[in-house]
Amino acid sequence: MPPRPFDPAIGRYAPGPPFPPYRHEPGVTPHPRTNPRGHGHGEPEPASGPLTDDNWTVHPAYLFGADLFNHAYWWESHEWWEAAWRATDDETTRTYLQGLIQLAAALIKWHAGNARGRRRLWRRSRERLRGVAARHPVFLGADVAELVEGAGALLEAETAEVSESQARVDGPTLRLDLPLQGGGPTGAESA
Repeated sequence: MPPRPFDPAIGRYAPGPPFPPYRHEPGVTPHPRTNPRGHGHGEPEPASGPLTDDNWTVHPAYLFGADLFNHAYWWESHEWWEAAWRATDDETTRTYLQGLIQLAAALIKWHAGNARGRRRLWRRSRERLRGVAARHPVFLGADVAELVEGAGALLEAETAEVSESQARVDGPTLRLDLPLQGGGPTGAESA
């Protein structure tokens, strides 16, 4: 079963770019960049300018990364956030983006049933995100403590794995202090 959004009704913050035709699952789907059948093969890697307090409400890589994350395109979200991370100099913002990237990776491991990888990545993500939340409870539009709490409830459970019989699983959603547009994926498979 492919990954599914924790809140299937959530809208989008950056409604322009369409979602990829599939959610990449390492070892299951074609690697988006290296496999000729990958949904991003032959395309340039995501590019970004610096993410700042002044531009986060319109920052394409940050907002599209949030949309991808919220719609369970965890591998794809990490690519967009990594582009912003590479372009950003502010250490707090870089730490926050690293925490988001590691959270997305922890969710990939959770979905794959890799408990060791899930725990390791979540520990690193949690440390970074808690550090940001201690200084800035709301950072770049996100209630960071709420995000950590939602992720922890899922990723710290002893039996954190997906089963075909689970109708809906509660997990983290990145809610930004911006109006959502639309309701659900645009140009992607149904959730």
